[in-house]
Amino acid sequence: MVRDRTILIAGLGGVGYETIQLLCGDPAIDEIVATDVVSDLGQTRSNTARYRAVHLDKNPKIRFERLDLLNVDDIVELIESVEPDVVLTAATLLRYAPFEELPEGQRERLIGFTPTGPGYAPIVPGQIPLVYNMMRGIERADTADPHVINVSMPDVVNPALAGAGYQPLVGTRAVGLLGPPIQRLASRMYDSPLTA
Repeated sequence: MVRDRTILIAGLGGVGYETIQLLCGDPAIDEIVATDVVSDLGQTRSNTARYRAVHLDKNPKIRFERLDLLNVDDIVELIESVEPDVVLTAATLLRYAPFEELPEGQRERLIGFTPTGPGYAPIVPGQIPLVYNMMRGIERADTADPHVINVSMPDVVNPALAGAGYQPLVGTRAVGLLGPPIQRLASRMYDSPLTA
């Protein structure tokens, strides 16, 4: 018997919602289990992805399950019932977007990217707990371990979790995306080529 290829998406905010829309028509995926702590938002976004896929002449199997990533027992139960091949964590306790909406002076004080500013430091504590709980739940579940992709500040979160023995398989270079602009600026400042 061939097993279904299942992906579980944890968190249907901006990134999770975009991901479910992209994956819902992929023929390599048999089922998508979308999860979020906010049931009405999660159900609506799961339905919207399904409608989009049908519009593209696809008929994906998408279902929504409420999941509170602060409750490891709930994670274990869901992992055991779904047995996903891949888990994508896109959940956070502290989104970056509200910081961007602050008045400039406050924003710079809280997340200023200056030599004396804190940068991402105030945001990091809101990224680690949910991914950490997901990894603990997967470890406790009586199933084959799925591949875990973390998109919640993986450049910082994944190494931090590795120190506790819970490193996801891969991330998506959230902070690493700052590298090219920094390289470009250094190239201009030192009048050197952008690539070696």
